[in-house]
Amino acid sequence: MMTEDDIREFAGQWDPLPIHVGDGEHFGGVIASGLHTLCVYQRLAVAGPYSRWAVVAGRRMTNMSLPRPVRPGDMLTGWVTIGRVSPRARTAMARIQGELVNQNGEQVLSLELDAVVKNRPTATSDGHR
Repeated sequence: MMTEDDIREFAGQWDPLPIHVGDGEHFGGVIASGLHTLCVYQRLAVAGPYSRWAVVAGRRMTNMSLPRPVRPGDMLTGWVTIGRVSPRARTAMARIQGELVNQNGEQVLSLELDAVVKNRPTATSDGHR
């Protein structure tokens, strides 16, 4: 859950705009930084699906959207979907679509990213790897 203290602490160090550390008047109260929302996505992805993949590194992020603000008390959950995989010698480039929603199912973040992942060893004709 996103607490007001967490929002203010992150913003105080990384994105000290008044909407994050002040009264958030323009949004009817303090809201989380988009950078904070992105960090929540990354943490959930690493703890979830990325923990079962052989991720080497991220390469590019595109089409990031923050369609609604994250507020204190919001509970964020998300999805990660593999869009396409382009094999290489020992690695592959995976196109990933990511999304976070709040407790009401309202999207708060969407993005596409490319990540380098290790290939699974292939079996030889005699069944060995």
